[in-house]
Amino acid sequence: MAFVSTFRLGALVALILCSLVVLGLSAHLASLSEEAFAFEGLGIATAAITIATVPLMVGVDLTRKGAFTSMVVVELTWLGILWVLWLATGAEAIQIFNLAFIGCDNQLDDFDDFELSDESTCRETQAVAAFGFLGWIILMFYWVFLLVASITAASHGNSQVWFSSVRDMKAYDSKEAPMSQTHNMSTMQSHHTQQV
Repeated sequence: MAFVSTFRLGALVALILCSLVVLGLSAHLASLSEEAFAFEGLGIATAAITIATVPLMVGVDLTRKGAFTSMVVVELTWLGILWVLWLATGAEAIQIFNLAFIGCDNQLDDFDDFELSDESTCRETQAVAAFGFLGWIILMFYWVFLLVASITAASHGNSQVWFSSVRDMKAYDSKEAPMSQTHNMSTMQSHHTQQV
């Protein structure tokens, strides 16, 4: 099914781009502050894990047929874990933003020790939160889409869909098999009736 494969590639490339942005911004924020904040470390870790694994999943699927990393069940599991990490990254960044800033024009006096006093740092914190949530949304839509397509394929008789590659997944092609079997059965019955 070409649509699933194309949708997958688009979603994962967009996720990699989000990862690059979050990695750069989080690393820059970490270099500015004397004390490391959870959202900086989480942003760096989430982006690095995504950059290390997602291109590998796509590359292995494109170059090697039947690889374990390309199975639908493995992809759903791993992307589900990444989904949680991306949500946590966005949520943690927005929490720090809400604690340290009243908009990017003002900073709360209680949080001077955050070392997040200039406007560019405020904007970068906002961007980490935004791209964290964007990565989560991309993963959520793709994950739900893949799960629904897999369940649809399984309900139409493709019981091996969970262990097949996303590239080779036939979510809707199996609909035609029961119809053709029904057609063949009615043809056989009419042929049998004519003989009797």
